[in-house]
Amino acid sequence: MLQVLATLFVVGIGLCDWTASAENTFGQAHFESMMSNVKQIASELGHIYDSPCGPQECRCSQDLCMPLLEDNNPSCLKSLFNTSNIYNCSSFLTTKLGSTTQVCPSVMITTSRSSAAYVRTDVNAAALGTQQSAICRTQQLDPLFNSLSANSPYYARYFIQTISGGFRSYPGREEMGDSCLAFDGRTRPWFSSISVPNHLVVVIDHGYSMGGNADTWELYSRLTYAQKFALSLVDTVYVNYVNVVSFGGNDISSQSYETPIHVNFDPNNPQNHPELEPLKEKINLLTVSQNDTDASDFANALKTALRAFNESHNSLANVVIFTDGSFTSGNFFSDPSITSILDQMVNSNVQLFIYGINAGISGSGLQALSKSVNSTFQNIIEFSNPLFTMQSYLGYLAGCHRNLYGETGFWSRNYKDYFNVGYALTVALPAFSKNGSFIGVAAINLVKDELGPDEPQNTFRKDFEAAVEAQRIQQDKVQAGFDAKAFLRPAVPSFFDDSSCVYNMQSGLLCVSGQRNSKESLNERRCCNSCRDFGGGGTNKRASRIELGSVFGVLGLAVVVITATFWLRRYQDKQGNVNREESRITETESVGSGLGLPTGTNGEVLEMKTHKPTMVIPSQVRKMSQKFAIGTVEVHSNEH
Repeated sequence: MLQVLATLFVVGIGLCDWTASAENTFGQAHFESMMSNVKQIASELGHIYDSPCGPQECRCSQDLCMPLLEDNNPSCLKSLFNTSNIYNCSSFLTTKLGSTTQVCPSVMITTSRSSAAYVRTDVNAAALGTQQSAICRTQQLDPLFNSLSANSPYYARYFIQTISGGFRSYPGREEMGDSCLAFDGRTRPWFSSISVPNHLVVVIDHGYSMGGNADTWELYSRLTYAQKFALSLVDTVYVNYVNVVSFGGNDISSQSYETPIHVNFDPNNPQNHPELEPLKEKINLLTVSQNDTDASDFANALKTALRAFNESHNSLANVVIFTDGSFTSGNFFSDPSITSILDQMVNSNVQLFIYGINAGISGSGLQALSKSVNSTFQNIIEFSNPLFTMQSYLGYLAGCHRNLYGETGFWSRNYKDYFNVGYALTVALPAFSKNGSFIGVAAINLVKDELGPDEPQNTFRKDFEAAVEAQRIQQDKVQAGFDAKAFLRPAVPSFFDDSSCVYNMQSGLLCVSGQRNSKESLNERRCCNSCRDFGGGGTNKRASRIELGSVFGVLGLAVVVITATFWLRRYQDKQGNVNREESRITETESVGSGLGLPTGTNGEVLEMKTHKPTMVIPSQVRKMSQKFAIGTVEVHSNEH
């Protein structure tokens, strides 16, 4: 009986102390939730692009860079651990409300819809056709975003970046105007990390013909656009090797060999790469040669690339070429120097990506060149969106990433958030349409400070970071086992262009409102006071869940105590009955002996055998304890 009571007591204490025991599992559970959710988002993003253009109806999206939160029923997010002061809201609110007012600084968000943005130099600049399509299509993600957020007890940011340059983030929240306009997720670490051990060699033609006009407006030369594309591409390299090689007009000085640059990672400023400055300077200083490019110039450039690959240590070898293809005329394919170097490229598993800068009649020569080495060729006639135009290369890297890591979310290194919110932990996954076209990257992140203080008793943060680190260790093991020679390379994704799609946008692409001055102070629009006595609208879902868990724990303990009392009294009643029965048996034994009734060795009457009752824990008690334990885990709050 004492064991029974002890068991019931332990169950009760376990229920009452649920907040501590459950907290130990929340970190791992939240990690697993993010891994599952990012896979759902990537899958849905790919599915949205299965059709040529998607839905024709397109309502306006909230503008990330000029938000209209008052039009979307915004709420004041109750910061989980009062970390919203990263926006400097504390001092702002104290000044605004007065030092005598209790201040719980937080930020305004809207959970009714996500925010959208695209790269632009001015808030009123029009989106390109492919960007308009991306913003209209990805509106369909809002129900999924809302569902994932509602079922998560912790605040997280869900977002996608399409290869076309369209960006969508949930929940909607205020951002900095100028920095927001320049934001390009395609150069951020969570997008660039969708890669594999890779060595990129950028090859730029600057022969005489590259001085010709590249567009119908005759604004810029072919070389100018080649430089623009090369600079954009170099900025996407993530912890890998890169070289820049130029060729044309027998310019020996520009073809001198240089050791590959290994791109480093600065968590405080992940887009700051001083090691790339020499390469960027080399690109910017290229000038058009006074001589035409010939076959020998091109062959020498490829030889230089092969030499560089010998120093990159077990990485994929990729060459991206920008040229107008003038050197492919005449007897190009019968030149021994060309056939020899092309054979070496094939035998060395080098993948070529040839981008013709308005190649014109030379395009056929470049097309033939690409076929001879099983590479890709694309003639560029639209120059406003370089990274979208180079989706064959970026999509190929994403396909390699999928072949190496599978359909598993990839955790990039911790880095400082673009908007200086704090250090972000981000999991990302590439998205493809059903025909294999690379659409973009889905991601979820949260700021480390939102995990609470870095203290031993904060088991949620400890467990979550431990789970992330364990996953990164696994990623490192996969990368350490990478064998460039044996690696199964994917097919280069087909080019996807939906710039010609037409949508019914009666209210415009991005919502416009005259209710609020866009020049209003950012903190006026963003900062709010979430103190309950001030009328803050937000609720800490984590706190709500634990408070409910505590209530259930107390209720569970009460039930256990009542149950234990009931069984104790029943046991005492049975024990009393047993004592009375034994007393009666003793009397019967003496009578039986005198009456000649059959008795045992100790004189007991054999027909009067008795058994001591056995006490067991009823299944109802076990089920009840399980019910309370499960109930606390399943409690959710839909507030943010």
